Amino acid sequence: MARAGIVRFLYNQNPFYLISAAVVLFGCQSSLDVTSSFENVWLLSSILAAVTLLMAATAFLIVRFGRVWDDARSIFMVLLLMFFAISVSFDRLCITNANLAIIMLLGGFCLATLVTETLLWTLKIRFPALFRLPYYLLTGMGFAYPLLFAAHHKHYQNTDFDWLLFTFPIVAAVLSLSLLPAIRRGSEYVKDNGTPWKWPAFPWAIFVLLLVGICGRSFILCLSFETSAGMHTIFGSYFLMPLFLAVIVLLLEIATVQRNSIFQNWVLASAFLAIPLSLHWVSGTTYEKFANQLTGEFCSPLFAGAVGLALLYLYACIRRIDTRATWLSSALACFVFISPADNSFSFDHLSAWPLYALTILQVALAVKQSSTTRFVFSSVLLALAVATTSLNDFPPEVSFAIGVHVFLIALAATAVYCRDKIASRVNAIVAGIIVLLAVATCVIGVLQIVPTSWAFAETALLVTLALSSWNARRDWVMLVASLAPALVGGIMALTYALGHYGSQSEKKLVTFLLIGALCFVAGILISLLKSGLVKGLSKNFQNAIFDIKRRFAFVEKPIQKLQSD
Repeated sequence: MARAGIVRFLYNQNPFYLISAAVVLFGCQSSLDVTSSFENVWLLSSILAAVTLLMAATAFLIVRFGRVWDDARSIFMVLLLMFFAISVSFDRLCITNANLAIIMLLGGFCLATLVTETLLWTLKIRFPALFRLPYYLLTGMGFAYPLLFAAHHKHYQNTDFDWLLFTFPIVAAVLSLSLLPAIRRGSEYVKDNGTPWKWPAFPWAIFVLLLVGICGRSFILCLSFETSAGMHTIFGSYFLMPLFLAVIVLLLEIATVQRNSIFQNWVLASAFLAIPLSLHWVSGTTYEKFANQLTGEFCSPLFAGAVGLALLYLYACIRRIDTRATWLSSALACFVFISPADNSFSFDHLSAWPLYALTILQVALAVKQSSTTRFVFSSVLLALAVATTSLNDFPPEVSFAIGVHVFLIALAATAVYCRDKIASRVNAIVAGIIVLLAVATCVIGVLQIVPTSWAFAETALLVTLALSSWNARRDWVMLVASLAPALVGGIMALTYALGHYGSQSEKKLVTFLLIGALCFVAGILISLLKSGLVKGLSKNFQNAIFDIKRRFAFVEKPIQKLQSD
């Protein structure tokens, strides 16, 4: 059974064309040194051209007379490999003999064009212009780009090609985006192509191999034009990050044209691989030297990858693919832990500007969608941004306090701006936070943990915020909440006055006696209201209790569930 399966595989897939070409290429690579003699150059070029023409003729014959399209597909892939091999074979010749390299590479591109056009014409394969142009741009780049090294060496008389090596995949990424017009034409654009292959097998199999070949070409260029010996080059995974993002853009456009939302989500999620792709996974003096140079003169690869990812998600928002800006927000959040000078995530020095950018983005979406929930989320982001900014000038506990107050003010503004059911709950939460802060201020002020002036300023701020919210919404909850900081201010003022005429222990005793007395009075009033002795206020108080219970029902239900469990 195993032998039959192997035979069936070899018969169906017929990999022998590929094996034949690979054996010839390996033999030429190991036997012929094009930099040693002029005869080797012509012998290598003749062998490569002969193999290419033989493969093309074979593809024509088996399709025209045998209609064996499966084997022809394998040969077409081998032809792409041969075009790639021809462009690679004369890299070093660009340094030793630039004029001859121009002839060889130009002749190789002409051969690739001639073979491609002849097969398309004789086999009546329809390869539309919007696909054909990117095909020749990407193929021609493999032949033309090595000539830049020859020009650089001729004019500058040195072999420092690092920046040319780095920009190769960037140029390839830009050229690959020329496929966007063809993608927007949809699958109907290649419906009747003269082959049994349907979209996306045709023509995307060709471009997948081209892009994979470009990735390999980038590494081989580093091997060919690096001065360091062996496999130690400047090449790193971040070299391929621009090309990866370009492929994501193409896939995202395909998913959009096909109206496949599931595929869109998968593509957007896959784009986050740009972050690990931008990290340093290689060690070595040559690699680290160029990576440090790149970071010093421009920015770190990790920061560049995050910028590219953010631009990609911004493009998705503009195209209304990511309507909630979820992925864009996630990309911006990465910048909190990334700086242009860091090659890895940093948790010691946090950046505040991404949080401000996220706040602006969420506020814009909240206004557009009239979403109170987004306003609340914006309040959290703004508080984190302010707290992160203040960390540079204040201790962590002070920064935390500043963030809490910014969050409180932003929540109060949300409750004033929005008038839906959620906003009413937010307003009640703001009132609760004001009361809690008032109690905390009372304790802190009495114990003199902070200066007395700070405690008085805190109570004044809380009273002003509560009264302002009440004036804007006319919600009685905020009016009641304003009494807590006002009462706290009075207690602290009394304590402060008593402190001038008694000892510290006496001051604390009087203060806590006053707090206990106030609580006792509050208990008496509640009992009187419940008994009905104060009939005028009893009904209003019961309505107030019912209103508070209704507003905080969303908190009460989970608590009851936990208690039952």
